[in-house]
Amino acid sequence: SKLDNLNEWKVVEQKIYMVSDKLFTQIVNDNLETRTSVAINPETGAAEDQALFTYEAIPRATWLISTVIQDDYKSNGFKNMMENYEGNEKTRNWESPITVVEAGFKVFEYLGIGGMTTRGFGRMKIISGGDNQ
Repeated sequence: SKLDNLNEWKVVEQKIYMVSDKLFTQIVNDNLETRTSVAINPETGAAEDQALFTYEAIPRATWLISTVIQDDYKSNGFKNMMENYEGNEKTRNWESPITVVEAGFKVFEYLGIGGMTTRGFGRMKIISGGDNQ
């Protein structure tokens, strides 16, 4: 597969295990990082009253596996929309909905997704092993 040639895959290929759903739940609950924090008022620099919150983060270097499927229910819908869209030099290369998704994946590593991105959380690197690269 295409993963065989990726350095990222070589690091983890001998460390992957399959577990039952019941055991998976226990592993996640025991290893999920939970932190407590307080919201800071940007004007005063002091803690906000009653603004204590907790958040959870998956461990660094966790691999998430997903499949992205393009369902272009209107065969020319995307093409027709893009004909009238001026965009910029990057968006002009979008040929289908899946190319828009791929463009978004490229910025996950730098911008992050989800909450707490200002603290460096949510950064992901997309390692594609699929046939439709």
